Amino acid sequence: MIARIFSISLILLAISCQSSTPDTPASEQRSSSVAASRPADRAPSPERAAAAPAPTAQPTPPRTPAAEVAPAPDPQPAPLPPPSVEEARLVFEGMQTLAAAGNPSSLVPYIPKRDRAFLHRTPAEIQAALWGKVLGGEVLGGRVVLQLEPRPEPVTGKAAVAPKPVAPPKRKGSGKGGKVVEPPPPPKFRYAVLMRRPMGFRYDPIASERWAPPDPGPADPLNRDVPLSEALGDQKGKGRLVAEIDTTEGRLTCELFPDKAPRAVTAFVGLARGLRAFLDPGTKTWTRRAFYDSQSIHASAPGAYFSFGCIDRQTCPGVGFTVPDELDLSLRHDLPGRLGLDNADRPNQGAARFYITAAPDAERDDRTTILGQCGPLDVIDRISRASEHESGSSDGPLIRTVSIRREGSAAP
Repeated sequence: MIARIFSISLILLAISCQSSTPDTPASEQRSSSVAASRPADRAPSPERAAAAPAPTAQPTPPRTPAAEVAPAPDPQPAPLPPPSVEEARLVFEGMQTLAAAGNPSSLVPYIPKRDRAFLHRTPAEIQAALWGKVLGGEVLGGRVVLQLEPRPEPVTGKAAVAPKPVAPPKRKGSGKGGKVVEPPPPPKFRYAVLMRRPMGFRYDPIASERWAPPDPGPADPLNRDVPLSEALGDQKGKGRLVAEIDTTEGRLTCELFPDKAPRAVTAFVGLARGLRAFLDPGTKTWTRRAFYDSQSIHASAPGAYFSFGCIDRQTCPGVGFTVPDELDLSLRHDLPGRLGLDNADRPNQGAARFYITAAPDAERDDRTTILGQCGPLDVIDRISRASEHESGSSDGPLIRTVSIRREGSAAP
């Protein structure tokens, strides 16, 4: 019995050895057998091949040259929603927490590239700059100005004494000798300026330290705000307001935006037409004349923008007054030819110096007022190149005249 079982086993082993090839793995054998059994891999029968219709040749569409294919327009980014004081406050308080940890690199996402020198200060200086409870704020375009409590005066040598409550002012005659007791001046608040960007808020350290309200200038009969209607004079009508800037490199035509930046447009028109007085730095007197005529054009940033409006191109003194910044979310520095009011990184301190962009410059958004759009672009390019080439000499481009008109009226 045992011999029979052993013989049967040897027979089965021999059969299995004959059915397999030593050089072919079993897995490949299974794949080959499965592939051979698929109906799709078999040759069709003559009957099925005759019944099947012949495939119809499809006409090949003509190929369009690559140069004739119009590129798809770039999707326009969605406009940013207006910021809020509460949003800016939460971001600023988060920055204060990061600064208190003593690691300035953690603040990199909140500081624009052009202001990264702020992070080179000592941790103590950064904490001092960001110190203070937020007491309120103001929204202007994409910029939020937070009002911070003033820093306490340093105490040296004596223990800190709690400040006494401020008494209300006394009426006339209630003080000694009948003199009026004036109330103490209001505290000097500190400010934090944040700007809304597509990726979130950014802190502007320079504007925060230099923030100041506009300065109307000293009291003088000639120093007064001239309404736009008066500055326009005989330019009647309701068409678009246009400034023609005739330069040695060609004529620029600038559409002005009095509905977006009324104060800046009024200052520009009044100074250009000689109807808004300015403080002449040479004579120290208030003067009326066509302010921009015969002035030189400066290459403030080669390839980016050029400016005009400095009586002295070396020092660029003021004109005795300033106007507030007028920021609008619908106006961005996304085009060449933007006409803006230069405030020299000092919020609300611009008046007479204006710039025209030669290329998009998003870093200027929410920092300066845009009051117009200028063209043509070839003239802007010529002025930009000439002012850059002659920036160190007196042979640079000049403004011959600036004239103002309403669209539809005769060109000057």
